[in-house]
Amino acid sequence: IPNTPWFYALETLAKWKIPWDGEFPRLQGWMKRCLERESIKKILQDPLKVSEYAIQLREAFVTSD
Repeated sequence: IPNTPWFYALETLAKWKIPWDGEFPRLQGWMKRCLERESIKKILQDPLKVSEYAIQLREAFVTSD
């Protein structure tokens, strides 16, 4: 669950879609149920902010695409 906000950044920056429906349907369901809990939602970062941070890391450390 702590890595869940990074999935959006991975899918966006790497242009790679995680095959939730075909490969990991039970994991996807479990993550959705966990993210509905207020106690979990309030400790996780916003996926958009994580994506912005990932872009900054990429610009700082990756010299070419």
